[in-house]
Amino acid sequence: MVIENRNVTRVWIVAGDPGIGKSTLMRRVVNEVKTGGYVVGGFTTQDIRSHGSRTGFEIHDLTSGRRGVLASTTLSVGPKVGKYKVNLADLSGLATKSILESLSTADLVVCDELGPMELLSPEFRRAVKTMIDSDRPVFCSIHKKLADPLINDLKNILSSELHLVDLSNREFLVAKISRSIIHSLSRK
Repeated sequence: MVIENRNVTRVWIVAGDPGIGKSTLMRRVVNEVKTGGYVVGGFTTQDIRSHGSRTGFEIHDLTSGRRGVLASTTLSVGPKVGKYKVNLADLSGLATKSILESLSTADLVVCDELGPMELLSPEFRRAVKTMIDSDRPVFCSIHKKLADPLINDLKNILSSELHLVDLSNREFLVAKISRSIIHSLSRK
């Protein structure tokens, strides 16, 4: 059992509509935290684009630098979410492994994101549960309207901050969240 200290934030969550810039915000915060001298692990995601249109999502392991495909319109197999087929192999392998390894090696574990595609993998769900139950600082993004017990567990951690991202605040949030994370990490 983890006992939370309400005075020090351990979990930072960004939520917003699809395409609002959650992943971009997360990558910018990750860069600020790394510049502060901290080890950041876990994974981020990025759009895969072809001829100006989004055709999928890429996974980027922040520790190893490895990349994989989370979902794509060009995949022939995998569960379908919207117009995308989800690559369970890279999700269960690359994303899951990045979370679990970061729990023992990183100052901050990044999970971009907890959404309908990612939550299809039982291995990924177990890794997220392990992350939630750990004492490691966590920075993650979630779908604004997605209801799931894992997301509820994350939101219910006493030492968490939830930030709703929109066009008017996403620049401001980079600095605010970066300062909060660095402040909390410096107190460990």
